[in-house]
Amino acid sequence: MNRTPPHNIEAEEAILGGILLDPPAIAKVTIPTESFYVAAHQTIFAAMQKLSVEQKPVDLIHLTESLGDDLTAIGGLPKLINLSDAAISTINIDRYAELVRQKWQRRKLIKVLNDLLEQSYDPACTWDELKNKAENELTTAVSSSSNGDRGLVHVSETLLEIYNQLESGTNPGISTQLGYFDQCLGGGMRGGELIVVAGRPAMGKSFVATYLTRTFADHGPVALFSLEMDRASIVKRLASAEAGLKQSWLTANALPPDKITTFLDAYSRMAALPIYVDDIPGSECSPAWLQSECNRIYRKHEKLSLIVVDYLQLIGDQGSANRVNELGRYTSALKSLAKRFDCPVIALSQLSRGVESRNDKRPIMSDIRSSGAIEQDADVIVMLYRDEYYKPDTPDQGILELILAKNRHGKCATAKAEFDPEIGTIKPYQNY
Repeated sequence: MNRTPPHNIEAEEAILGGILLDPPAIAKVTIPTESFYVAAHQTIFAAMQKLSVEQKPVDLIHLTESLGDDLTAIGGLPKLINLSDAAISTINIDRYAELVRQKWQRRKLIKVLNDLLEQSYDPACTWDELKNKAENELTTAVSSSSNGDRGLVHVSETLLEIYNQLESGTNPGISTQLGYFDQCLGGGMRGGELIVVAGRPAMGKSFVATYLTRTFADHGPVALFSLEMDRASIVKRLASAEAGLKQSWLTANALPPDKITTFLDAYSRMAALPIYVDDIPGSECSPAWLQSECNRIYRKHEKLSLIVVDYLQLIGDQGSANRVNELGRYTSALKSLAKRFDCPVIALSQLSRGVESRNDKRPIMSDIRSSGAIEQDADVIVMLYRDEYYKPDTPDQGILELILAKNRHGKCATAKAEFDPEIGTIKPYQNY
């Protein structure tokens, strides 16, 4: 049955005419050019975006000049005049843009479903291949964000997005709430970044993971994959830090009676947060599993603010003959997850014992186990160090050093935080 694909030509014309009526209104139209169903409308909108980026007036004269040889193809000057004359107001231009986006999303979904239907009949396509393809492509198709779009995009569209972001002054990153550490990161952790947090045992890797999980949960869903600790232990750590209670009380199920109310208050706050914990064993974990579970959460919330994997060296077959290459595939897959869901991915990593043989036990990049691929794929590498662990009489009691050994968007430096391992709290360092 031949059916006309979903579209709304009136909304498309209202957008283009509205921009001619009030050129600054183009900042409210954040949809890509391919969202328009009519080819001529795509051409006109692309020319408008180009003028806007070049800071030229989006009027009939400049638009006609910008279209050049494409003017005839879109219907000539009469087409532009009709669009301009039909426009009444730009008050609802953002709503019209959303209507156009939704029709475009429907067209994409129809294409994906048709492709999946064809492959479902193909005996050469295995069930796992079909399942993964369905999850991945359906997640992209139903996403309301343009971040899931793929393919070549003209630089003018990206320049317009950058200009609008600069004009709004919005911080592109999510703050870790750790002051100087945020400054070093250029304002916080960004979508699409792979951040490796490395340290020797007892340096606080899992505490950093739970701290960031709680911090980012205020901005959207967090997926935490704990390949070492069971789910209850992770949640107890989260609850302990939230309530300000000793870890040992929750671990031993020996909460003092006078702390019950404190715990219940924290329980209520935590229960309302979009935090999801998976304690799958590392031997059963794979990039496909991580992506599948993240797809599930993304479909529910249409967003992920953070993905945490604790820890990297436990993924897959640890007895593999070529473990270095295998870890390389995992780090590459984690980087892809960060880009796919437009959120930071934090991967915890173990350090080699070489640290223990040096006088200065602060870690360096080469201490990361199987470090080659990690160094290559990570955008940020943070080494953790607690001087009090090695020197009980150090003046740096309760200080956690976050050593930025690699920082693609900022400087490499050492930031400090106040750390209480008994409770699990991490706070900004106050004595800079």
